[in-house]
Amino acid sequence: MEKHKENIIELRNIRSLSGLNFYIPDYQRGYRWTRTQAIAMLNDFAEFIAAGEDSKKVSEGYYCLQPVVVKPRSWKDAGGNQIDGYEVIDGQQRLTTLYLLLTALFSKDSRNKDRAKNFDIFSINYQTRSDSHDYLERIADKENRKEKAYECIDFYHINMVFESFEKVLDEDNIDDLDRSLVSLILGEKMMPATDVEDDEESECRLIDRARNVRVIWYEIGTDEKATAEDIFTRLNIGKIPLTNAELIKAMFLKESNFGKVTATSEKDRKAQQLGLALQQNKIAEEWNVIEQKLQRDDFWYFLGANSHDKEYETRIEFIFDLKAEWNNDSETYHTFNRFQEMIRQAGSKKPAEIVWKDFKDYFRELEYWYNDRVLYHLVGYLIECGYSIMDIMNLRSEKITGDGEEHVIRLKKDEFLKKIEGKVGNTMAGIDLDALKYPDENIRKVLLLFNVLSAIENQRSDIKFPFDRYKKEKWDKEHIASQTDKDKAEVPQFEKDRMVWIDDLLYYFTGIRDKDVKDDEGNPVEDADMKYARVIDDVDGYINSEKKRIDRISDEKLRQEGIVELEMVTGLLSAKKLAIMKPRQRTTEQKEEYDNLLKILFRKTRSYFDEDRLDEEQKDKLGNMALLNASINRSYGNAYFAIKRMHIQDKDSEGIFIPLTTKNVFMKYYSKRVDSMLVWTNDDASGYLAAIKNKLSRFLATNDNGKQ
Repeated sequence: MEKHKENIIELRNIRSLSGLNFYIPDYQRGYRWTRTQAIAMLNDFAEFIAAGEDSKKVSEGYYCLQPVVVKPRSWKDAGGNQIDGYEVIDGQQRLTTLYLLLTALFSKDSRNKDRAKNFDIFSINYQTRSDSHDYLERIADKENRKEKAYECIDFYHINMVFESFEKVLDEDNIDDLDRSLVSLILGEKMMPATDVEDDEESECRLIDRARNVRVIWYEIGTDEKATAEDIFTRLNIGKIPLTNAELIKAMFLKESNFGKVTATSEKDRKAQQLGLALQQNKIAEEWNVIEQKLQRDDFWYFLGANSHDKEYETRIEFIFDLKAEWNNDSETYHTFNRFQEMIRQAGSKKPAEIVWKDFKDYFRELEYWYNDRVLYHLVGYLIECGYSIMDIMNLRSEKITGDGEEHVIRLKKDEFLKKIEGKVGNTMAGIDLDALKYPDENIRKVLLLFNVLSAIENQRSDIKFPFDRYKKEKWDKEHIASQTDKDKAEVPQFEKDRMVWIDDLLYYFTGIRDKDVKDDEGNPVEDADMKYARVIDDVDGYINSEKKRIDRISDEKLRQEGIVELEMVTGLLSAKKLAIMKPRQRTTEQKEEYDNLLKILFRKTRSYFDEDRLDEEQKDKLGNMALLNASINRSYGNAYFAIKRMHIQDKDSEGIFIPLTTKNVFMKYYSKRVDSMLVWTNDDASGYLAAIKNKLSRFLATNDNGKQ
């Protein structure tokens, strides 16, 4: 048995395991596959067989099992004889299940074994469970199997899975499933003999079959410093399987993929080996650089990786998935299989470097999009609209026919950009901005494009639209002015919402709020009761100060305005005192007082903020919609324009992301005439809608070719 210094990673068919000896160390648990898992594997095999027959491509493709991680090892059997084989670090369950399936196939019909020319089932040995080896060896002996099935939990599971296989092959067997399984597992196809038709021994002949079951063979080299136990622990804490990225990295760094050492003299051989090692290190370093770049959330979310329906332990695997055209229907190790095939097709001279360079070029293209201001925004927008990076990458090239042959050419930037703009135009197809009405999802799309185009055209700023924060903070279409029916006093119904409503208004009028309360040393106060007490004292002080200020006002109009505000603050303070009481602590009279007080305050504040300045039919139209998140729009849904504006100003001053056009809306940037900053009016909505139409005009009737 040949031993290798380096780790070996390759795809092997099951026939390559013929006659091998596997050793299960005592740090591993026993066999635990269930009937459900075993039948699921058989069903997968059957579907794979059927797919090949349906497509009439029975000689192509393979079904890939998860990795088997092994390390060369020698041991002695019960008789003291040395056995050379492999210690199984990960994959014991799969190997045992394959052993049971092969045994079931061969014991069912002797012809199945005859068809498995020159194949011997591998053996599975155990460090401390020799009886398990004996039970497996005699698993086809029904009497022995039944008698010992309940002696230990391992035997119970082994017996249950074996009987499940027997049942499928005997009772549920359709269209010679067992023969198809033999062919699939052993990589052979049985073809009728034509020369000796009457000779039963020559009933079939073997031909090579590429459509088979393969296993990812991961062999630990002798240079590996980690012990088998360490590797096992790494793979099995929380049962973390090897990822495609780990397998691909091991494959890229495999020494033989960098060319052979051909020098004859020791000096030249060492120099050549050093050169290969430097090439390996270069790939490893570049790998780490790419991973570090992808760890930036602004880049990661721009690529749309968060919506790829897959969790990535290392983010570089996402790029490998893109390059390998992975999708939700792909099998687990589709990406690894594709890259192994790329390396195989790259030839014998430095295949790893060739494939790695191609991968780097692919990544650099994505990085170029990210760094280009226009492409960043338009590509990011398309991804938000459901396009994938793979969809957009396909736009980068074009097929042309010349000299009777088809060629693929790479488009210039302006040609590529025109295609991108065409796709952006497609997202606006059929949308009538005047007719858009909440909750139509196209509103969010329109508002996002409005923001994206505004960011592109804001040349004085290097700030890009942050797709990562837009996604993580869940910005969505919301009303600018309250959508509450003007004929109803819709007081917040839930206690939490009532408290927020009261606190928002108190903060608006007084500048006092719970989160700003600090102790004598300037540290934030955490205790709720202490915060409430401090706020109540501070608001009391504000009321007393305002009374004195109002008494000094000579202008009657200004004096009345001050009195109205002071009455609302006084009512809000009373409401807060009742709100901080637990509902069950309030008397019946206090409950009635609390409800009535809120209704009065709601009417007064609604009148004060003049919320009826926007026509009802306009409240669900595009002119009253902006991108807001829940913390700004407030959970109770009745926040007034002025309150939302207050929160936007606060969050903007704190450095929190506010979409550019949302900020502009609440600063009334798009309004031609501003008569009040407290309310959103029909004129404001009209000016805002006109700005959206103007900004989106070139995309509202644009096709794939960028033409209008």
